[in-house]
Amino acid sequence: MKKLLNVIKKIICVFGGIILLLVIQISISSILYLINPTEEDTEEKKELEVEAVYTGGPDSIDTEEELPEDKIFYATVQEAIQNSMIGRNQGEEYRKNIDHVIATFENNSYITMLYQSHKGTDEICRDWVKLKKEKVEGKDRYAFIETYPVTMFRKSRTTKYSEYDMVGHDLWTGDYYMQDLSAYSKEKRFASGDVMKYGLRENESINKLTVEGQKPDGIVEYKNFGEVWYFWYYTDLKSRKKGTELNYTLGGKDNE
Repeated sequence: MKKLLNVIKKIICVFGGIILLLVIQISISSILYLINPTEEDTEEKKELEVEAVYTGGPDSIDTEEELPEDKIFYATVQEAIQNSMIGRNQGEEYRKNIDHVIATFENNSYITMLYQSHKGTDEICRDWVKLKKEKVEGKDRYAFIETYPVTMFRKSRTTKYSEYDMVGHDLWTGDYYMQDLSAYSKEKRFASGDVMKYGLRENESINKLTVEGQKPDGIVEYKNFGEVWYFWYYTDLKSRKKGTELNYTLGGKDNE
């Protein structure tokens, strides 16, 4: 009987030891995972639950030269936008509201503004708008010229476009519309774009952004759906290369 009990004890000890080793191995694996997650898991983390939709061309007149002679000037930018064709389609009326100004660029003749309009908690319109500025009876007055909107929705949709790729996209598309929107002279190349902080990958930083070795003239932090984004801009990008040929970096290992 004693021999049987001893055998049972030995079997229990062996199984207990095996279970203990398994627990230790699982614990070590969990710690290593937390310290150094796999590349696949990192990629999954970087997926964005935000869909950006470019809603089309300008809502109004293409260039300031086409402004009608009887154009109406208003006392404020908000009033000029309220009386413009912005938000003329059903469901887009909210775009007339300036909920948050991200950046403003102006000279003696024009003002260009980038602002956000919110529709509830699940839709944001990020609108570029350009206005003519004139002195009327000694005071600044504004007339709407054109707008380029981007509507963003909070959806159960993910994308794996890197922020590095998005900088390239902004430089490329900027060739087609940013120069018309610019408040600066045609000799100066205006360029801008957006980077989502959460989407930055290993070693990337908005502070490391350069285009053809040139740092941005400004970086503005703002939020979309509670996430931090950075608006970057050049008032005079020195390179004359096409947007698709520009060399740029965010400082990441894949940017070289």
